[in-house]
Amino acid sequence: MNGSRLSAGGLSAGRFLAPYVTAAAMLCCGTAAVSAQDGPGGPPPLITGEVLFELQNDYAFDSNDPSAEINDLFTTVEAALALNLSEVFSVQSLFVLEPVLDPRPFDDRYFEDHGLFVEELYAQAQFDFFRIFAGKFDASFGTAWDKAPGIYGVDFAEDYELVERIGGGFSVSAGQTPVGDVTFTTNIFFTDTSVLSESAFTNRGRTRKSAGGASNTNTPESFSVTLDGENVPGLPGVTYHTGFRHQAAGTGDVGDEDGFVAGLQKAFALGNDMALETIVEGVYLHNTGGTADDTIYFTAGGALISGPWNLSTSFTLRDTDVAGGRDLYDRLAQVSGGYTFANGLTADVGYRYSREDRIETHIFGFLMTYVFDVNKGLEQLTGM
Repeated sequence: MNGSRLSAGGLSAGRFLAPYVTAAAMLCCGTAAVSAQDGPGGPPPLITGEVLFELQNDYAFDSNDPSAEINDLFTTVEAALALNLSEVFSVQSLFVLEPVLDPRPFDDRYFEDHGLFVEELYAQAQFDFFRIFAGKFDASFGTAWDKAPGIYGVDFAEDYELVERIGGGFSVSAGQTPVGDVTFTTNIFFTDTSVLSESAFTNRGRTRKSAGGASNTNTPESFSVTLDGENVPGLPGVTYHTGFRHQAAGTGDVGDEDGFVAGLQKAFALGNDMALETIVEGVYLHNTGGTADDTIYFTAGGALISGPWNLSTSFTLRDTDVAGGRDLYDRLAQVSGGYTFANGLTADVGYRYSREDRIETHIFGFLMTYVFDVNKGLEQLTGM
């Protein structure tokens, strides 16, 4: 039913998650006692993590909308760092530097509008098969927004990524089950409206509860549950992801958003140092973003890897059933390829075609990527 709430005359997020939270607390206490006795020898490094550096240029050379025909040169830096307080407890963080404003019509952009913000900052306890966390984090739901191949393969899928939420959750892992090695994750959350929703250098503005939007409630009324699996018996190289999410309506929204996701990945060893990695993922959102619209996403892609070379292609559709208006049938196709140098630097070039709200745009771009391992860097500096 449009506009229905799970908490109305039925299942609230808190009541839905109560058994899981109780089990998590009990399992946490039991596992903590075991880990205190049987943990690995020696403390972990105080700081661990990696920093991703990207330099990207997108040249929109043809579009039905002349104002979109611009060149955009920008950087992205993502620092995923952990402060390890013990073998079990840590503080996890993700700091991001990237453009935080949209390009202006008809105006080329060169290293402008970059802002620094905190995407994740949360406390975590990690045991052998159990993890519990709380703070600001990205909740699990979908994988194509991260794993679709190519320079532009993730672009549409990023729509449904659950980023910058406040709350907590836990995950439980089990090996050698009939459906493979599995991890079950539960998250309960609301949209971040704290000062951490702003950004330094270029301020993207603070998120306000009055702006509405799914899960923008200032109370933990939203949740997601996901199941990830790998090493499936009889299906070598297959991994899968499935899940459900419920985001409570914010101020002025039509109704709560409910969503389902299912995806598969498969790696093929082709011989002669060649491999093919494929992905398919589908998502259905009811009351997308708290509106009366329903949206279907479908992503399919593959990457052919031969030594340091890679060639990838992907396709994503985004069909929106617009309540009281014309439906949208958006499409995105891309092809890209590149080379990874001995020092870890990767250089890719690619082409992107998109049709969004009947506007067709063609983009040619390049991307240079380098990942810096913080531990190796500290070891080199200290001579350890």
